[in-house]
Amino acid sequence: FPTQQSFRGAGEPRSVRRQNRLPVLRELPVKIRLILVLVTGGLLLSGCAASGNFYSGRTLEEGKYSVGFGLDDIAIKSTDKSFSVSKSGPFVPSIGGAAGLPWRFELGMRYYLGNLFGVSLRHQVNPRSFDIVDLSLNLHYDLRLGQYSDLRYGFTLSKNIHEFEPYVHYTAFYFLESTTSLFDNSFITGAVETYVNSNRCIGVGIALPAKKAKLYLEVNHQYFGGDIKHGILHFGIGLRVFPG
Repeated sequence: FPTQQSFRGAGEPRSVRRQNRLPVLRELPVKIRLILVLVTGGLLLSGCAASGNFYSGRTLEEGKYSVGFGLDDIAIKSTDKSFSVSKSGPFVPSIGGAAGLPWRFELGMRYYLGNLFGVSLRHQVNPRSFDIVDLSLNLHYDLRLGQYSDLRYGFTLSKNIHEFEPYVHYTAFYFLESTTSLFDNSFITGAVETYVNSNRCIGVGIALPAKKAKLYLEVNHQYFGGDIKHGILHFGIGLRVFPG
């Protein structure tokens, strides 16, 4: 039987073994190392997930699929001096995918690095032959592990202009199994009860075409209590890649 010394590194001090690993990290491409740093930082520092959708009113065709990446809450700001918002990280990273179903339906999944998982079902109302505008009805279910869940429902209206797609969306939130205590010491201070009981969102964005992909720039205004002046502005960036 081999002895412990015969295994590579078994007899080396810990400091030597750590140094031996560093060249492996240095050999990684700069872009890969940057992505690892950003994702790790987002995983450790991200707070509450934002309301970004990163899609237009068009759904995927049957049999087609996409892979998506998002950076929510790159910028966030309260529009009302009566309460404040804060975030524990530079952004909220997410990864997901979607698949086109019959009758212009689309099924999607999204995981926010941390503890939030979401599924969505969308339906494009207009036939694909109707190219004046595109309208989709959207239903989301989000689960924050160990805390609460919520339903999000609304619509997205967009216009395809040579593959550039400006869009607007409206979303209503309904929190399930949630109490105001779950939001204590969270990113919002001073409007917790209103945030839970009456939460709406209006967003605008544009999808920029790229090779087999689209880049989404989106600004959302999440407001509470039926008062559009009482809310939070979010800015995020999303990417959808269409391999097939």
